[in-house]
Amino acid sequence: DLVARTLRAARLGRQMAHLGVQRDRMSSAIESIKRITATLDSRGVLSTIVSAVARVPAASRSSIVLVDRQRMIGNVLATFEDPSINRLEIDLRKYPEILRVLETKKTVAIDDLASHPVTLAVRELVRAFQNVSVMVVPILWEEELLGTLFLRAARPRCPFSAEDVGFCELVAGAAVN
Repeated sequence: DLVARTLRAARLGRQMAHLGVQRDRMSSAIESIKRITATLDSRGVLSTIVSAVARVPAASRSSIVLVDRQRMIGNVLATFEDPSINRLEIDLRKYPEILRVLETKKTVAIDDLASHPVTLAVRELVRAFQNVSVMVVPILWEEELLGTLFLRAARPRCPFSAEDVGFCELVAGAAVN
């Protein structure tokens, strides 16, 4: 009886902690949406977005990339780790995870960038990113993909959770409105 009560109390403690994390994420999402809709300053909106998603546990990079399919380039419009970056050009062929989002218009979450099949063509470039997770969220206006929200995190054996993905998709969706 004591063991059963102890186990039940431990389970309730874990559930309470999980609810606390969910509450904090929802508060963060609501606050971000308020800030996004309260300004017409596009740099301010982009900064709010990358700051909000950088709070996803252990995120080391959070960026918004505008894509140009014809030229196969992306322009980093905002990044959390260096607010001075604006329109940094990147070669999309070096980012097959972004190309996958361009193809599918769906979120891509990769647990280990260095070993994932999506990155096979750029294996030499991503070899140093072992145990690094990446999430790329499409930023869509109606059915048109405008860009992506790119998140990188050193997360050994700890993939992005469904809650992480949902939070980032919510913030990315608010970005276009």
